[in-house]
Amino acid sequence: MQRATWRSEALAVLGGDVGPRDYVHHALHAHPHPDRDRDRDRDRDRDQSSQRVTTRWVHGTAREVLTTVQSSRAVWQENHVRAEAERRARAAGVRLGEVDHAVDAIVVRALSPTLSLPLDSSEHSAEPVSEPAALRRSDGASVYTVAGSKLYTSREIVAAEQAILAAAARRDGRVVGTDTIDIALLGPTASGVELNPGQVQLVRVHRSWMRIPRCRRRHVLQSAYEPRPGNR
Repeated sequence: MQRATWRSEALAVLGGDVGPRDYVHHALHAHPHPDRDRDRDRDRDRDQSSQRVTTRWVHGTAREVLTTVQSSRAVWQENHVRAEAERRARAAGVRLGEVDHAVDAIVVRALSPTLSLPLDSSEHSAEPVSEPAALRRSDGASVYTVAGSKLYTSREIVAAEQAILAAAARRDGRVVGTDTIDIALLGPTASGVELNPGQVQLVRVHRSWMRIPRCRRRHVLQSAYEPRPGNR
């Protein structure tokens, strides 16, 4: 079980079956001189073709990271962004010695006010408590806060939520005309099915649902479903 876990982690970090196999092979076997030269040439070619950690690349990758993260969650923390940033950096071929720097730069950019909106209201309180330097971490955060627990969202998520709330509060939705409803209610009668008053009222309620104030909708539905004498 433990070996299976290690293997899955190695595949995620080194990429595919080839990466772990080559890594183990080079670690356990000494190569003759020609092979060392060949490996040296291969490493030099890899360094030349590796992704350079430029400001433009960091900004673009940060946007891609957030796009991936917010496709599966509306709120995220630093660890969610960091995990995706590590996958992106390794997939891009960033040199091993620059991976940590690249990931840190991506995380800082992705969680900056330009791309992410913090949901921690304590920073915006009317009377913020300012701890002395001795009670702050190296990044300036208070030691009384849990590291990495800050929540973030994005402007796109907020806009989508606001659009949903606005649509739910609308009262100008399309409704079916009264004449159409009357004709439709004659259909069951013509077929020998008699609708009780509660069923008729339910049909009429749903016809004009968007015109009923939200504060009265619960009462209207309850009265529509309320048992009546003779109801079946």
